[in-house]
Amino acid sequence: MSARLAHRIVVLLAVSVVLPASAYDLGSMTCDDMGTYAAEAMRARSAGTAKEDFVAALEQRTFKADVEKRNLQDVAALIYGRLGSQLFDDKAAFAVIKTDCLTASKR
Repeated sequence: MSARLAHRIVVLLAVSVVLPASAYDLGSMTCDDMGTYAAEAMRARSAGTAKEDFVAALEQRTFKADVEKRNLQDVAALIYGRLGSQLFDDKAAFAVIKTDCLTASKR
C-alpha cells in the first residue's frame, strides 16, 4: 500500500471514528480556518511546543466572536490529544478538522 493511500485511510478513519460530527457555531471563521489552525497546532506539537504554551498564544489573537476562541481551544485539545497522535502531519490535521467541520455544517 502506498504511503499516500495509507494517509487517506487514516484521515478518513479519524474523521469517522474519532470525531463525532455535530453542528457548531463558527463565528466568522470558515472550515478552512479551522483546518489551518489544526495544521498550525500539529506543526507546533511536532516541534515540541507544549499544549499550554500553544493555547496561551491564543490570547494574542483577535477574535470577532467568543465562540471562535473556544473552537480553537477545542481544536488544540484534539491535536494535542489522541487525535494528534494518530495523524501523520499537518496536512492530515487540516484535512480531518476541515472535513469534520464541513460534515457538521451539513447537519
